[in-house]
Amino acid sequence: MRRFWMLVLVLCLLNTPALAENSLANRAVELAAACDALAEDEAYMSAMIGSGNSKMITLIESWAAGSHDQPELVVRVDTANLLKDMMALYGMDSQDEWPDITVQALNRRMTMSLPSMFNATQGAETLAASTAATSSVIFASDAQGSGLFVLLYENAVPVMAAWYAENGAVSMQATFMAQEELAACQSVEDIAAWLKEQGWELPCEAME
Repeated sequence: MRRFWMLVLVLCLLNTPALAENSLANRAVELAAACDALAEDEAYMSAMIGSGNSKMITLIESWAAGSHDQPELVVRVDTANLLKDMMALYGMDSQDEWPDITVQALNRRMTMSLPSMFNATQGAETLAASTAATSSVIFASDAQGSGLFVLLYENAVPVMAAWYAENGAVSMQATFMAQEELAACQSVEDIAAWLKEQGWELPCEAME
C-alpha cells in the first residue's frame, strides 16, 4: 500500500507543471470574458474614457460585439527568453553577467507590456481603448516565470493574456487585440508566424 501511495505522489508531482499551465489557461479564458463584461458596462466605460470620445467607444463596442465566453484555440507563448531575444534583436550586450533577479524582473515587465506594444502599432487611440477594457486578476499559484496566452475566437477579436508569477502568486491581465492579421490566424503555426513578423520568434504550444 505504501508503494501505491508513493507512486500516486510521484505522478502528481510529475503532472504539477501541466496542471499549473491548465489552471493559468483557464484563468485567461475567464479574464477574456471579463473584458467583454467591462466593455459592455456603460458606467465603467464612462468613468474610464468619458462619454465624449466616440471613436474609442466605437472601437471598444466593436471588440465586445462577439462572444468571448469560449475560445476556439488557446495558445501558450513561452517568453522565458524574451529579454535575451530583444537584446539580440537590437544588438545590445548580453545579460549573462546580470543577476538572476534583474533578468527575471525585466523579463516579467517585458512580457506584461507585449500586448500593449502590439496594440500601440495600431495608433494611440487603439492603445488607449484596449487599455480601458483590460481585465486583471491576482491569484495564488505554484506557477513559475512568466508567459502569454493568445485566445482565438470564431466570431470575436483575439485576446492576449500576459502573466507573471512571484512569491506564490500570479498576476495576469487580458487585453483585446486589434490586429486583423492576428484575428485571421487559425493555428499555432499561424500565431508563431504572426509573432515572428512582429519581431519575436517565441515558442508556441496549443493548450488542451
